[in-house]
Amino acid sequence: MVEDLLAQDAQAGSFLLHPPFDFFHKEMMNGASIAETPNSLGNKDASSTQAAVGTLPTGQELISRFVVIRFIAKGGMGEVYEVEDRFLQGVRVALKTILPHMADDPALNQRFEREVMLAREVVHPNLCPIYDIFHCDEPPNLLFLTMKLLPGETLAARFNRTGTIFAEEAAAILEQLVAGVAAIHAAGIIHRDIKPNNIMLDGSGRDVRLWITDFGLARAFETETTLPGRWTVVGTPAYMAPELFLGRPPTQASDLFALGVVLHEVFTGQKPAADRDNSSIAVSPQLKSAEVPAFCSRLITECLSEDPKRRCQAFDRALSAMGEKTSHGRANSLWSRRHFVGASISAVCLAGGAAWWDWEKIEDFLHPLPRKRFVALLNWPNTSDVHVTPMLTGVLNAIKSELVRAEAFDRDLFVISPEDVNSDITKAEDLKTVCDPLGANLALAASGIMGSRHFELILRLLDPVTGRPLRQKTLACAMAEITELPARAVEAATSLLNLTQYLKKSSDRTEPGTQSTAAFAVFQQAETMRKQPNDAGLNNAIEKYKEALDLDPRYAMAHAKLAQAYFRQYWIQRNPSALELARGNCDRALALEPGLVEGHLARSLVLEYTGDKQGALDEIAKALTLDPSDPKALLWQAEIYERLNRWSDAEKTYRRVLDERPNSWVIYNEFGTFLQEQGRFREAIQAFRDATTAAPGSALALSSLGTAYLQTGDFAAATESLKKSLALAPNADYAVVNISLALRYQGKYKDALPYALRAVQIDPGNDANWLELGDCYSSLPKRQDEARSAYLRAAKEAERHLQTDQTDGPSWMLLALYRVKLGDSQNALSLIQKAESLGAGDMDSQLYKARILEQIGRRDEALSTLAACFQKGASAWQITPFPDMQALRKDARYRQMVQSRATNPKDGDV
Repeated sequence: MVEDLLAQDAQAGSFLLHPPFDFFHKEMMNGASIAETPNSLGNKDASSTQAAVGTLPTGQELISRFVVIRFIAKGGMGEVYEVEDRFLQGVRVALKTILPHMADDPALNQRFEREVMLAREVVHPNLCPIYDIFHCDEPPNLLFLTMKLLPGETLAARFNRTGTIFAEEAAAILEQLVAGVAAIHAAGIIHRDIKPNNIMLDGSGRDVRLWITDFGLARAFETETTLPGRWTVVGTPAYMAPELFLGRPPTQASDLFALGVVLHEVFTGQKPAADRDNSSIAVSPQLKSAEVPAFCSRLITECLSEDPKRRCQAFDRALSAMGEKTSHGRANSLWSRRHFVGASISAVCLAGGAAWWDWEKIEDFLHPLPRKRFVALLNWPNTSDVHVTPMLTGVLNAIKSELVRAEAFDRDLFVISPEDVNSDITKAEDLKTVCDPLGANLALAASGIMGSRHFELILRLLDPVTGRPLRQKTLACAMAEITELPARAVEAATSLLNLTQYLKKSSDRTEPGTQSTAAFAVFQQAETMRKQPNDAGLNNAIEKYKEALDLDPRYAMAHAKLAQAYFRQYWIQRNPSALELARGNCDRALALEPGLVEGHLARSLVLEYTGDKQGALDEIAKALTLDPSDPKALLWQAEIYERLNRWSDAEKTYRRVLDERPNSWVIYNEFGTFLQEQGRFREAIQAFRDATTAAPGSALALSSLGTAYLQTGDFAAATESLKKSLALAPNADYAVVNISLALRYQGKYKDALPYALRAVQIDPGNDANWLELGDCYSSLPKRQDEARSAYLRAAKEAERHLQTDQTDGPSWMLLALYRVKLGDSQNALSLIQKAESLGAGDMDSQLYKARILEQIGRRDEALSTLAACFQKGASAWQITPFPDMQALRKDARYRQMVQSRATNPKDGDV
């Protein structure tokens, strides 16, 4: 008779006679919540339909607050309904009635209320929240509680529906189930009835969401010995620990046995085998197969142990390995109070378990990373805390400095930060908005909490699409030891990304450069100010670098960074004294630390702008001898080669950087621009294609590809790329203005105008946007006054830019064009000469020069300039969108030039 009763109880479940969705068509089950499911029953067998009858009719109102929407199920504790809570403006919740004999028994009633109140205090993402308990004194006389109305289906229903739980989903279930059980136990609660019917799932695969229900409520069935004759074993036989069959009370260890049975089902599709008296359990051979990770097999096997101690030790080890807060510190006292002795876990036990808890293997299973890891390094969520931000700046700089070196070894790695593409994350609405332009499929986000004596650093690896945390590490660092934080952060970051094999000596390369914690803190403040957009924090950064050097005069890195800041000040203001201060600081930095790469790079800048370009190249060569894979040094080298018109050397350097960083779409994009400036359009298109392959979500790379297609006359391919760019970045001026340009290439001037207007609305400080608007108006009849206004604004923005950067040759060429457009041609030739002396030899600048010469009546020189451009590879398509070149295009000499290009095609022709 007892066995019969236990079998019936197992079939009934703790509160659901059937999983909620057993009453509906299977096609209604996929992803639907209870609230979303139609009230009508499905066409399942008649027995299921008859079972789905509740005591409370639809529309029944309880305590003038809850209105019954529909009956869900009947189980061992009572009935479950979906109800509308009028006090919460119609929010729907689950309402669970309690069996009448419990509601009528004062002692059980009081005990039940106490357990519900305790369970209600436990808040965790993987636990179904309990809201409140109510008495209904009016007919019908009820005791009931309310809880969250969960979407999805029970784990039992999923077993019945799918039969198999695949590895990715199994990993997510294990992680969330272990976390939920840990939260229950940490609150001093024993579940008593962990089984698939008490576990709800929503979604599938890696994104499955799990909740444990009914935690602690089964205790209402268990009465103290002061109520003789009414003590009952609570649970479902297949999930009950061996000691429960011997009459011992439930413990957290017995919950872990039930957890082991559930996980056994998840990973093997079947329950473990038990002997007749349930005293011994045999796991399935499938648990030892290659498909089940070793740590999962070990955890399940240990949880199914007859020895409660082994279960607890295994669970604590699993929690530690998975990064959850262990419960054994508090649980020892709880288990003792629950008459469970000997659950204390010693350090020896934990150390002994380390051999079979392989952290990286556990992480790879629970939180697998994509094969190609394109990582955005972010201060996220962004903080402006003046104490926290500098520490995060130092940490992210150190991490980036080390990880970019790993790119030479790991061909599936690419690391980038917002400043690499002049992105401002403070304006971003969400993580995806930040990461898409960076071409990132992972975000390594740093955040921090500043205490009086400690700094806590949180590093999280996030999925930028969903924002879901994949992995996390937390470091606590005493303020007295804060100079050690960057090296520790590098170690943590490489562990999160499975890169420790490449950076075994990373700590040797992240020395703080000072033993003064005060100097280090001030230096990080300077670094943060230096990163502010538009050089807004440059002067303040200089003062902070100087303050750091006052605190530690031998701080070589601070001298090197101060030298670079002074150089930038010289670049903006053209103040010779700033250049001399830069020279003095980089000399001091190298005197203190001859092997300092940043010192050699600072000196190369000073030498280049005092006329010693070969000396500058020599300093870069020294930097590369010290660190051959430093991408910043290589890029600076390529730029100097370009300014020296050493195109072959520049190209070799770009290719070397790409060989070191094969996944860097930013470098591919720059290399494509370099090729495009030489008229090598087909090669440029390939480089831009490589950029879009490396970062399919990069609107900038797609826009660059589109403009390259335009210059070869491939309007279909150009339009496709530019539309994709615009879809990805609808508020990016470059995406909008290039659509306008593409339409003008095709003679669709009226269609182009709205895009040009939108571009200047997005970024009114960009003179090129105003130029596009002016050219649009110039191409339309009776819009010349508006064109003039646009060119006037373009000139003002160019002049504003040149006040801060007077060495920008291409900008001087554009300014000359704007002034000619405004009727001021007097100084046009001198401006052209100045622009070319500052490096305006790129293709676009030379084409603008031809426009200027044509407008000031020097057509012969304009044609000569165009001939030189064609010789270098320019395409006739590039002249198409210029409204002021229509007369020249009709000149027989120009037509002959184009015909010659058609007979002897260059790279840009199609």
